[in-house]
Amino acid sequence: MYKDCRILFLALFEIFLCFYHTGLPAQKPSSNDSHTLIIYTIPSVVEMDWTSPGSLSYSAESSFLLSEKCDYAMGHMFVQLISPLLKEPLYAGMAVKSRKGLEKLVLIDKIGLGVLMVENEGYLEKNNKLIKIIARHSKNKKISAIRISINETAMKRVLQFIEKFDKTDEFGYKPSNYYGGVFWPLYENEGAGCSAFAMSILHLAGFSMEELEKWKVEVKLPMTLIGGKLNNGKKVKFREVIETDQWYVGQGLPGKDYISFSTYDPSLLYKWINLELSKNPNHVKNKNDVSLNNMPVMEMDYSDKLISENAPIFISRPEPHIFIDYFFSNLKSVK
Repeated sequence: MYKDCRILFLALFEIFLCFYHTGLPAQKPSSNDSHTLIIYTIPSVVEMDWTSPGSLSYSAESSFLLSEKCDYAMGHMFVQLISPLLKEPLYAGMAVKSRKGLEKLVLIDKIGLGVLMVENEGYLEKNNKLIKIIARHSKNKKISAIRISINETAMKRVLQFIEKFDKTDEFGYKPSNYYGGVFWPLYENEGAGCSAFAMSILHLAGFSMEELEKWKVEVKLPMTLIGGKLNNGKKVKFREVIETDQWYVGQGLPGKDYISFSTYDPSLLYKWINLELSKNPNHVKNKNDVSLNNMPVMEMDYSDKLISENAPIFISRPEPHIFIDYFFSNLKSVK
């Protein structure tokens, strides 16, 4: 029983870690496509069932158990940038450093669905690791990508975002050190999950937030299933999560009855790419020049998008969130 619960909640935590890994070979920019953004997506081993806390837990457990490499059991997203502004193509993606301490959180502290929100030590993955991930998943035919032509203004903003996100400030704080399922990296000083990092870059490149909605999952986590410091030290048993057949339904009060949680699911993006390519094969151009092992690659042109050079890259979070407030207050107390 202990072993099964441990596997289940490790799997559940993987969802938080991801919403996660891939690659293509480094490519030289051409005169017709000088600024290029490629987003890679790897689906979860078993598609996540977001119907309820119980169904999510079971699908996560199945994905975890069937995966040889549990780091990618729940999928991954990352990006590649190709531009004359760079000496070489740049790969970047958010990842978590270690899962040590997770067992204590879920088995001893019993934080329940709070595990989807708790921050963990993160870092920005770069070229060597991601190139290897791309090659491995290309062979397994479990990776797809969107290759997007963007303009120079968009590329500059994306590069500025990555530089600032991965830079230590005067107080020793670096956003990329924090991996979490609630963070949105375009909000000032917040960390990111892998998919939030990739989607933020798409947004800076010209995608509207409405365009990104098709790959997004939104649920209301019942406060009854959230334990730990976010809920007055409440203890949540494994069985309570497993046996719950619906998310919080109704208006209620955020922070009292429920906590809003959203994530961009790598599997949704993966399925969308493959569906679009099946409907319109002309989306693919020069496939052999773009991918390894015939990876499905969708072509999009956003080079004519009007991008403001002066608009701020980072903005303040428009509405309070119980976890974000707790996170920053805890940082201040540590300092």
